[in-house]
Amino acid sequence: MTLESGQDHTERMIAWADKRLRELEREGLCGFILKSRSPSCAINDAPVVDPQSGLSANGTGLFTRALTGRFPLLRLSSEEALADSLLREAFLAHLRTGQRH
Repeated sequence: MTLESGQDHTERMIAWADKRLRELEREGLCGFILKSRSPSCAINDAPVVDPQSGLSANGTGLFTRALTGRFPLLRLSSEEALADSLLREAFLAHLRTGQRH
């Protein structure tokens, strides 16, 4: 939902994600870096607000849900996690030896 207009972009985002994932299937991915706190790309820290109750929580972005549905074994990281040298090295080591998807 766009904050200012309240317009719901969910269906457009799902259609875009499906198209993009079909393209990515040909790439032989072994890992993917996603944007923290993004409504589309967060791994588990997207801000989610229930419009009826006003309660907020953290969730997974729409693109990330589609990505993990299509590539369930794909190694993921956020750009923020890669700032940690241990997490970055573990991610890179996986990419060097990881399975292609």
